[in-house]
Amino acid sequence: EEIIARARIVASSNQTAIIFGESGTGKELLAQGIHNASPRKTFPFVAINCGALSESLLESELFGYDEGAFTGDRKGGKPGLFELAHGGTIFLDEINSISMNMQTKLLRVLEEREIMHIGSDYVIPLDVRIIAAANQDLYSMVSQGTFRKDLFYRLSILELTLPPLRQRPKDIPLLFETYLKRHCAPTPPPPIPASVQQQLTAYTWPGNVRELRSAVQRFLLFGAIELDSTEQTTKDLSQISGLLDLREINHYVEEKIIHTLLASGLTKLHVADIFGISRSALWKKLNP
Repeated sequence: EEIIARARIVASSNQTAIIFGESGTGKELLAQGIHNASPRKTFPFVAINCGALSESLLESELFGYDEGAFTGDRKGGKPGLFELAHGGTIFLDEINSISMNMQTKLLRVLEEREIMHIGSDYVIPLDVRIIAAANQDLYSMVSQGTFRKDLFYRLSILELTLPPLRQRPKDIPLLFETYLKRHCAPTPPPPIPASVQQQLTAYTWPGNVRELRSAVQRFLLFGAIELDSTEQTTKDLSQISGLLDLREINHYVEEKIIHTLLASGLTKLHVADIFGISRSALWKKLNP
């Protein structure tokens, strides 16, 4: 509620904004909400994931190009996303992933409010609001010299931070129930067993809201949420390995422990790592 209240204030402004948050926390959803609550809501909202494209492809997508700029390009050229967002908002996700070269070009757009197509010398004026998002600590990147300080200051005029689910465990059952109702509407949703409720709050949700929504769909299909145990397994490997010593247990106990770990969802590679042996040695213990 605090974040939404702050986002409403950001929406009333025309300044550049940046949203910080881990993957899956809903940064694009918040950016769309800011656009929809702003005076620009009747104009386009255009989103692009900067981390999903190579530098050359990202540049052509953002700025567009004139005919003849590339071999085999589209006849008549192609407008860029900045142009398509004219009058509205462009959302630049994973801004932390762009190269220093692209950072320089983006800074020019922010300062001059104009672009040029690749292969052109004609300036195109822009009326667009920029909302960026980062899933890494830009402050650290600036101090390490991997992100331009001047660009950072231009992007971070208005800041919003979306907390991960693990920092707001009381919201998790409410969110789960909300998505469950949406998927089932207009039919009433099935009851959530106490065991599932316990799983929801005990899990750390590395994929955040995106992972939670997937868990809802699995619950509807199978009656269970079947959470990924990889993250928990990785966290506990060092603790488990310190408790086991093959020299102090007999073959029967070894076999029972191995089968128990495999039944809990661990891979044979994980189990071998816990015992400090190779996979072939583990195979011999299972098949003496």
